[in-house]
Amino acid sequence: MAQVKITRLSRFRLFFFLMLLAYGVFMPYQGLYLIQRGLRGAELAVLLGVMPLVKIIAQPLWGMIADIYCARRLVLSLTLIGMGVSAFFFLFVQKFWVWFILIILFSIFESPSMPLATAITIDYLENRQQVERFGELRMWGSLSFVIASVVMGYLFLDRLIVYIPLVFAVIEIIAGVLVLLLPHPVSSSLRLSWGESMTVLRKDPMLVLFLLGIVLIGMTMGVSYQYVSIYLGSLGAAGILIGVSVALSAVPEIPLMANAARLLNRFRLETVLLIGLSALPLRWLLYALVHAPLWLFPVHLLHGFAIMGIVVAGATYVAQRLPGELRATGQGLYTVAFSGIGPTLGLFGAGFLSELPNGMQYIWLSCAIVAAMGVFVVGVSLRNHRIAEERHLLK
Repeated sequence: MAQVKITRLSRFRLFFFLMLLAYGVFMPYQGLYLIQRGLRGAELAVLLGVMPLVKIIAQPLWGMIADIYCARRLVLSLTLIGMGVSAFFFLFVQKFWVWFILIILFSIFESPSMPLATAITIDYLENRQQVERFGELRMWGSLSFVIASVVMGYLFLDRLIVYIPLVFAVIEIIAGVLVLLLPHPVSSSLRLSWGESMTVLRKDPMLVLFLLGIVLIGMTMGVSYQYVSIYLGSLGAAGILIGVSVALSAVPEIPLMANAARLLNRFRLETVLLIGLSALPLRWLLYALVHAPLWLFPVHLLHGFAIMGIVVAGATYVAQRLPGELRATGQGLYTVAFSGIGPTLGLFGAGFLSELPNGMQYIWLSCAIVAAMGVFVVGVSLRNHRIAEERHLLK
């Protein structure tokens, strides 16, 4: 029995390693890739802006489909393979309208990957009373992201950037096949109706407030994912330096996620979440003040603390607020707030601010203010929910 358990956990480790390896190959460099392919100005802004906009619609729908039809693994497998195939066709695109269609298709397939992977993993661990090990499994993704970022920066960004989608496609398709080997989620055996799946927010107003705070956080993270590499390039950083910078941002995730179980056993889940989120306003403020790429190296490290809060503590918090049969729906709502609605608003504002003199400084200052507001709103929602729970226990 022990050997079987190790084998199943190893499948999750390998899956996260491959999925985040593909993400590290392409996601941080999407803006640079599109610029290299000749897209500029309004065309670039439209393509970067439409991706999170599509997720607003696609993510909740994928989550509800996966929950209602008890098909989380199948949906995740198909969408990962679809994402890889869509990326492969990037190699042959020349016209803007074709780019627009492919980017929409890519975003539709990309939108459910992380929430479904999270829901499947947490569901498996919770049924074995090991939910605190989620960070340990997700850590393998952080490790592969670091590896991919450095390798891409050294080998591809200066010379072979146009081939990045091909590398991404191959890895993502392999990850999509591997999903089918993951253990079946136990709680997905209960089928829901569409009406039941849409009652998540109506029954929990404090969860709505929590997600509003995550939207504000997502506004700033969405901007960083697309503009950090562009910002470093504007400061004169070479490809390898950009790759190392992206990798550094994920380095703290590795020890933090490896020790996530200890952290969550020692501190309240809400405390870990708030500490992680609080790193973001400081990070954006320092981006606005520091203009030398090398001096930004230590600033990038703050990203790892934020991801620990968002990916591990935040996702676990949402999972614990909802019954198992609504887990994919809940993770979809959480992710659409963080990487759908938030980035759509953030990238729209950043596109406007980037046209101003010293636009990048205005972008990072605005991110610092918005992130601070997000931390405050999340803190209020956590406090109010805790008070409501205490009152309920006293009745």
